[in-house]
Amino acid sequence: MEKQAEEGFIEYRHSGVIARDEVGKAWRELLEDEDFVNNKFNLLTDYRGAEFTFSVEDTEPIDEFLHSIKHVLKGKRQAVIADSPFPTALSMLYANKLNKEIGFHVKVFSTREAAIEWLLS
Repeated sequence: MEKQAEEGFIEYRHSGVIARDEVGKAWRELLEDEDFVNNKFNLLTDYRGAEFTFSVEDTEPIDEFLHSIKHVLKGKRQAVIADSPFPTALSMLYANKLNKEIGFHVKVFSTREAAIEWLLS
């Protein structure tokens, strides 16, 4: 994870094969960051070159976890960069769901430049 302090976001990259527990580990690490939790820092997640080893049916624990931290996520933005079908589709599914259910604004992009432009807008 890399903090972009001047821009007000945290950037993290997942590549290769990603198990569900690795997603949880990244979120736990984010929750240890004071700027993310208390200073309205947003997220830039880069899934280029990544493949998930879990299915949509396996995401219930992720859903429960994200709902448990909605007080941290509400009003924040997460820009997701994805370049393969399943990470893109799952990110889009979560984008709609999280915005509607907890006010966490997630949007999927194909380039880093577009993702950062949206985060900073």
